[in-house]
Amino acid sequence: MSRRKRKNQTEDIRVEDYKSGYMSRLKLKDLKRACIMRGMPFSRIVRYGVHEMQSWLYKNFDNKINPVLLDEYDEWFQDQVEDPVHVLLKMAYYTEDENGNVKRERRNTFMMGVEKTKAEIAAFKPKRGSMKELTFELIRAGKPTKEVIKEVMDQFQTANEGSIKSWASKARKSVKAQKELDNE
Repeated sequence: MSRRKRKNQTEDIRVEDYKSGYMSRLKLKDLKRACIMRGMPFSRIVRYGVHEMQSWLYKNFDNKINPVLLDEYDEWFQDQVEDPVHVLLKMAYYTEDENGNVKRERRNTFMMGVEKTKAEIAAFKPKRGSMKELTFELIRAGKPTKEVIKEVMDQFQTANEGSIKSWASKARKSVKAQKELDNE
């Protein structure tokens, strides 16, 4: 007879596989970003190689993620070198180019735990003419979910009720974020 594995042992194995799988997908710059956001001292980022950073990240994987540290790292790194740091060497996601124009990079999908700001949530606009856009418009008009589901399903016969509920929830969060930004 074979022994049964305890539930906790199998969960631990899954977590370990998840961590190693996540780290194997990271490019060098993304690995550095992950370490910085989890609190690795800036001087180590410059000194450590890939294996040391992966080892540190593996041990500190559950640390709270703080995206503000990326900007702080860029400022620290600029102080360490004499010449201006090139845009491609900066770690922050939203940087300036050589002319001082703000350059927005796409959010890295491998960087989990990075929370969207209220402005990003409030500014979300779905594709025009879609079921999602209709849902957002009806929620912004103040209609309850049942009426929204009915109207969307009347206009789009292929609509799924679960999807509409999900979009309605996202639309409410967007409206709430916009109100909070307006009050500030």
